Amino acid sequence: MSDEKRNRQFSGRRRNGDAFPGIRRLVRWSVLGGPITLANDQSQTASITLNDTTVVGKVRVKFTIEGVSYESEAIVKACNCTCKPVTTGETFGPLTVQFSDTPDSTTPDGEGYCSYTVAQAQLTLKMENPVENKEAAVQQVKVFYRKHCKTGEFKDVTLTWTGDQPLGSIKFIDASMKEFSLSVSTDGKLSGSVTLTATLNQDKDLTGKNLMILKQGVNGDFKFNFSGGAGFGGSFNFLGVKDINIHIVKTGTVIAKFENGALDAGGTLTGTFTAVGGASYTSNAFKVTMGDLSLGLELSMAGGFKVLNGSGSVTISEMKGVKGTAKLSLAFNQGNCNATLAIAGTSITAFTMTLTDLTLSVNFNSDFDMIEFDGSLKAHHTKFDAAIAVSEFNVKNGSLTKFSASGKVKYSKFTFELISATYAPVELTISAKVELNVTATVKLQVDQFKIAEDGTITIGGIAGVLTKPVVVSFSATFETNRFKGTFTGDFAKIGLSGAVDVGAEETFNFGYLTITAQVNVPLGQSGLKLTQIGGQIGFNYQLPSTPTQGKYLIGLTIGVADVANLCEVSGTVIVALGNSTVTLSLKGNIDVLKNNTFFNGQVTVNYQIPANTIDGSVSTTAKIPGSGYILTTNNVSVGFNIGGGVWSASGSNMGGSMFNGVVTFSEGNVSLNGSLSSPTAISGTLGGKASATLSETINESMAGNTFSGTLAINMNSTISASINASGISGSFGVYVTGSGTLTFDTWIWSSTITVSGWSNAQVSVSGNSASMSGTMTINLPFSIPFWGSQVSAGLSVSI
Repeated sequence: MSDEKRNRQFSGRRRNGDAFPGIRRLVRWSVLGGPITLANDQSQTASITLNDTTVVGKVRVKFTIEGVSYESEAIVKACNCTCKPVTTGETFGPLTVQFSDTPDSTTPDGEGYCSYTVAQAQLTLKMENPVENKEAAVQQVKVFYRKHCKTGEFKDVTLTWTGDQPLGSIKFIDASMKEFSLSVSTDGKLSGSVTLTATLNQDKDLTGKNLMILKQGVNGDFKFNFSGGAGFGGSFNFLGVKDINIHIVKTGTVIAKFENGALDAGGTLTGTFTAVGGASYTSNAFKVTMGDLSLGLELSMAGGFKVLNGSGSVTISEMKGVKGTAKLSLAFNQGNCNATLAIAGTSITAFTMTLTDLTLSVNFNSDFDMIEFDGSLKAHHTKFDAAIAVSEFNVKNGSLTKFSASGKVKYSKFTFELISATYAPVELTISAKVELNVTATVKLQVDQFKIAEDGTITIGGIAGVLTKPVVVSFSATFETNRFKGTFTGDFAKIGLSGAVDVGAEETFNFGYLTITAQVNVPLGQSGLKLTQIGGQIGFNYQLPSTPTQGKYLIGLTIGVADVANLCEVSGTVIVALGNSTVTLSLKGNIDVLKNNTFFNGQVTVNYQIPANTIDGSVSTTAKIPGSGYILTTNNVSVGFNIGGGVWSASGSNMGGSMFNGVVTFSEGNVSLNGSLSSPTAISGTLGGKASATLSETINESMAGNTFSGTLAINMNSTISASINASGISGSFGVYVTGSGTLTFDTWIWSSTITVSGWSNAQVSVSGNSASMSGTMTINLPFSIPFWGSQVSAGLSVSI
């Protein structure tokens, strides 16, 4: 048969294979289908032409013999071949199929295709998709396909399978393959679907924190649909996966649930957690009890597990050092948890003190972990008249760690200043002072001020060192409304002892001290001695030991004598009694030093205990030396101090004159000091400004050329000089300027000119005389032969 149009001859045949000669018969040929042309269609032998050799046609012949009709049909085709046996397997598009037995086959159909049926085949099936790729080796697959007997082309390829084949996990569920029905097109493209069954036989942790638990029991059938491409690509349809239950679990307790959810086709579930009301768990030693909760969730096969926005509340309790419950409001946003302390529903105490004005930050995270409270608040004890401020309050790991408090409260008729508090389980130790008020406020340090966990307040007493009016060590115990005890002292070799009784009534404070001391005690190297001291002091107090408002006791004796005849102080002793100080003052006349007076005048003198010093100030005219030749000041205020074996005096803003009035002194300062063991040996410094107008005669010559004349010298300089008992010794530098007229005489010519000059000079002092010397630079108005534009001349002036 050629590739052109083909002719096929069909002949009518006698029944039983014999012809019917001599019998009248009628033949009719007709086309049943296909591109066929008939010729001689009423003859026994027709000419049949197949116009398209790539397809098949169908014809019918009808015989009528002696009125009896017979029909027959036939296929007209261009191919004439046989079906080849297949033994090992076939490849259909992306599928490679292995046959376990020889497929059943048929003879070629009119198109030249052989049909094959395989009852036992095996293949590797892949499912490639964005969620998770899976692969399975499948056996006992049923295969049907048609294969062209000449070209080998496939068509009508179908593969079916039914069974139970585990696939392992697909994200958070397990799956097994239940059945599939696949087809492969002639061009090798795979289509069809796989039916899978979802299972979960044990709980699954969704976050890796044992917090969000997907419960076992997930089930349902879902599909994988191939996309009809040349590979294994496709997508899951998860519709049908149901019975999804997710629990929030803390320390083995279910605190919230989402129940009976199902995936949509895309593999996503959204829902809301609700609290298991009253469920409690322990977190970092805190007891956390669930209140309400409405927290969104999303479970996605593609995106995983997410906690969405929501809100809720919990209560925190069973804290060490803190009693009661704190209610937290929870706000979840984009996976984070912001916890705030709720005012309503929060009632906590510490040391039985009610905690109010809570300004606390709360660290409660999205994993439902309670971390800490931190911030500030106020605390009110039932036995305090006011709340105290707690600047640092911290509860961490279920225990109070910080309780830094301060404030001013009244307790047991006393006013206490609470300075700082230190917490150590299970007690609060407070650094405190107690106030005792007379004409001012006295604050005494309190020892062992403590508040126990049950609120009990204990106070040990007052102890320590008082510095006013004297330095003493004291110790007194607390007795309901008073401190009673004793004190001792040893200052400047003076031994003291006595009793103390201080306390508070409803409207006033009281105090009483008795003092006994040694007598006739030298006060170091001060040149003084203490002849007697002692007595008693009481305020709001009546002997023998009764607190009485408005009653004051003063019994004081003191005597101070001069043992070195260096400083003479005479006057009246004044005792000024305040609530925290005792000032002993003497007002009168003073001479310093008594045998070589540098200054004298009206004086105010203070006697300092226990330093054993005399200090004060005097309005005086100072003269150095006693004659005043070196320096005589105007009336100034000079401060002095005598004690510790030395004396000193100093003054500032002084004015006056120097060197018998030749030099004017201003803005001056003087500082003197000496040893009490050598009363006439003094040292010190003098500073200020000195100014004077002097005259100097100039005579200079060079190679028979001369300069002569008189200059007015102006001194205006800051000076700094040393002082001894005789006055100023040595020298100090000054800056001077000068101006005047000079006559010059040279070999060439002579003239009188006006000049100016300057010098860094030295003033030398010896006894009652002083002189100024140096070299003066004289500036000439023009250059003069032999001299140039400057002349250096010696300067020597008696002051």
